[in-house]
Amino acid sequence: PGLELQTLRSGTWKQKETLKSMADQNLRAVLGAVNASYFSTSGTYSDGQGFEFDRGLVHNDNLLRPGLFEDISGKLFVSHSQKLSVAAADTGEDLGIMLRFANNFPGEDGASLFNNKVYADSKVLDAGGAYYKVKVRNETVQEIVPPYTLTEFKEGEYALVFSAQMAAYLEKLPVGRRIQIKTDSGIALDWLKLAIPGGGYVLQNGQFSNVGELVQPNKRHPRTALGVDAERNILYMVVVDGRGGSIGATHYELSEYLKELGITDAVSMDGGGSS
Repeated sequence: PGLELQTLRSGTWKQKETLKSMADQNLRAVLGAVNASYFSTSGTYSDGQGFEFDRGLVHNDNLLRPGLFEDISGKLFVSHSQKLSVAAADTGEDLGIMLRFANNFPGEDGASLFNNKVYADSKVLDAGGAYYKVKVRNETVQEIVPPYTLTEFKEGEYALVFSAQMAAYLEKLPVGRRIQIKTDSGIALDWLKLAIPGGGYVLQNGQFSNVGELVQPNKRHPRTALGVDAERNILYMVVVDGRGGSIGATHYELSEYLKELGITDAVSMDGGGSS
């Protein structure tokens, strides 16, 4: 009671930033934090992995990456969501546009959703590369903004953003076309407050699980996990060291440690050097 779960984000572009730095820059006092989402440390640093649900916008990964969810009552649970897709509003036809991220750079082979929940305009995008911004309001394509052209993200609209290399998407998104974002998910999104993406399940209903995207599960590495107890009102943030004097843990060994703490449901976060 009295605590709030919140997602911290790096404020840098193509730079590494410590968790301590992100916590210090947060507007509210951070009592505890742990690394969460998977990310790339080479190439385009913006290529995050996993779904995101925060500040009114949801994105679901194409891969099964479970995570920690919080409903509007404050209860915690571990589950996974399914993918988003762009469809024709009139027929429901899937337009074949791969949605990868929310309010994050889409990379070279997909699209991302942007709204004003995070960015007021496309300044950061335009500084990062050649990206088209397709503005959508009331399920209708309103405007196509070319690369390196500043545009505002206004309340009540969103933009489909993709690189110039994916210009073929423009043929599917002419001005005036009615489109919709379809969510294929068994989770009641209207009842969600927050979701934090992970890699794979560690425990489900108190039993070992290795479902999801796991990194070398049978080798000993540093590991991070988020878990909850049976009552789903206590959050556990667990880190197993694996550098220097510690041997780390396999995915199965991590599950055994979590069960000893009374955790019944858990998901693995980014491990290795991140942990």
